[in-house]
Amino acid sequence: MTEKIKVLMVTDNSEDILLVRNELQKYWGTAVVQQVRNEAEFKNQLSELKPDVIITAYHLSGFEGLSVLYYVKESDLFIPVIFFTDPHGDEIAVNCLKSGAADYLLRTQIGLLKDSIFRAFERIELGAKADFSTLWRGETFRRLFEEHTAILILLDSETGKIVNVNKKAVEFYGWQYEEMISKYMWDINIDSEDVVRGRMKLAISQGKYHFEFKHRKADGSIADVEVFVGAMDVRGRNYLHAIVYDVTEKRKIEEQYRLLNFAVEESPVAVIVLDSSANTEYVNPAYCDLFGYTKDELLGKSWRVPNEGIILSESFDDLSRTLMSGEHWKGTIQNRTRSGKMIWREMTLAPLKDEEGNIVHIVGVSQDISDKVRMIEELTIAKQQAEEMVKVKANFFSSISHELRTPFIGIMGNAELLKEELADPEHQKMAAKIFNASLRMKNTLTKLLQLTDLEFNNKTLFPENVDLQRLLVDVIEEYSNEANEKGIRITTDFCQPNFEFWSDKDCIRDIVSNLLSNAVIFTPSGDVRVSCGEDNSNGRKAVFIKIADTGIGIPPKKLELIWEDFRQVSEGYSREYEGTGLGLPIVKRILNLISGTISVSSTLGEGTEFTVYLISLKAE
Repeated sequence: MTEKIKVLMVTDNSEDILLVRNELQKYWGTAVVQQVRNEAEFKNQLSELKPDVIITAYHLSGFEGLSVLYYVKESDLFIPVIFFTDPHGDEIAVNCLKSGAADYLLRTQIGLLKDSIFRAFERIELGAKADFSTLWRGETFRRLFEEHTAILILLDSETGKIVNVNKKAVEFYGWQYEEMISKYMWDINIDSEDVVRGRMKLAISQGKYHFEFKHRKADGSIADVEVFVGAMDVRGRNYLHAIVYDVTEKRKIEEQYRLLNFAVEESPVAVIVLDSSANTEYVNPAYCDLFGYTKDELLGKSWRVPNEGIILSESFDDLSRTLMSGEHWKGTIQNRTRSGKMIWREMTLAPLKDEEGNIVHIVGVSQDISDKVRMIEELTIAKQQAEEMVKVKANFFSSISHELRTPFIGIMGNAELLKEELADPEHQKMAAKIFNASLRMKNTLTKLLQLTDLEFNNKTLFPENVDLQRLLVDVIEEYSNEANEKGIRITTDFCQPNFEFWSDKDCIRDIVSNLLSNAVIFTPSGDVRVSCGEDNSNGRKAVFIKIADTGIGIPPKKLELIWEDFRQVSEGYSREYEGTGLGLPIVKRILNLISGTISVSSTLGEGTEFTVYLISLKAE
């Protein structure tokens, strides 16, 4: 090694001169680095300087690095040519080395320059008179080929047989090296032999070509690949070198993108994408249809173009703070379309940030909810009107019931007097009928008042210690005369709870009275049984009350209807039994007030059993 090195450097970049000179001066006492910028300067300095090595960029103004290499080779000068350049891709690097370059270094690989020059000098000192394309096919080629991070395949262009693969190819395809070089290209390509041969001929005729294939792997899976193919001559025989890139994931992403793009484009939901300055980058057709603008009228414009007169469900400051904090904003917006129509939208805005946390996009998704808003407004008005009508109905029932009850009480009193004073039995019967009819009407009005009170007024409960047995006896006494007249026997089976049972006595009385009244009404003859006792099924202080009759029973299909207002087993003008159909609805509403429940079992023609479950209420 000499203490002086002369370098002819072909580059437009003066910084590269300093970079190379400083690196070489670490190893040589004197490093002469002469810069040339064009072809004329290069040829002149080549003869005057007589450099030890030539370092060239790949791209020059009006000049190419490969032209430097070709001129040196054509001049039979045994001067190594090293490319020192920015990244231009694997294909260019391989092409430069194949063409005879001593090495191909990136500017970031300046530390490898000394070793690259040493290897070049060793080849010359050993008397290697072959051109550097031959040298490349030796040590340099093997190093680059075997250790390359891309998948490399060398194949015979005439037979299609694979003659060499690198480590990355073995790793990717999954076959051992010996297996790989025993295969033909159509063994790993899912296309037929004829198709593959056609592609090979195309690559040979063009010198290089780019293909997209599907290759099979050892495990049977299929991979999407991009293949860059170039032709090369080795000792008079044509070969193809292929650089293979696995693009399976890329194809999946592209397919997902196409699917997502299709979904967004065809979606009935309006979508807009804004840049960091709130200018429109993308809108889908639904957005254009919603506002009546074309894409060209919106893209690149401020988001306010179709949003003049906008009304938000909250302030712009709140919206801005939400987005700047990285959170999603969701709310309702009212604004005007191109035609002047005011619409309501339900909108969600989401910020997208880059790796440094800066907001680069805002995605907005919105849906026209004008019909929904209008419907809600109409429903609100209708609800208010309905509530007003309910109040009117309640007031009417209350007023009319009070107005009618007073006369009926008077009629009942007079009818009772007539019964006592009339001597004629027929007249007494007539007076009794007047009394019973008036009593029936009074009871009906009482139930109407009770139902109205339960439905429209907040009833206040007054819990107290209830003597359940005493209460049931009192209610039974009220209906004993009516039961005796029909020949109905009322039996009891009481088991007083061994704890203090607290509840609203009036509520329980109304429940039992309505159930017992129904039992007497709907039992032509037979028995009505009333029982009570403790209910320990849920581990709490509770009681049950059962009222069972041997009456007409309830058809299964009407078991759900009996809880509705004015519904009975027998309905219409031809009904066989009296009653208003209000007793059970009243029972149900009262039970809801005092946290009770009720169940029913019935067999048509045999009778019905109602069971009421009541929990003990804490005294206030």
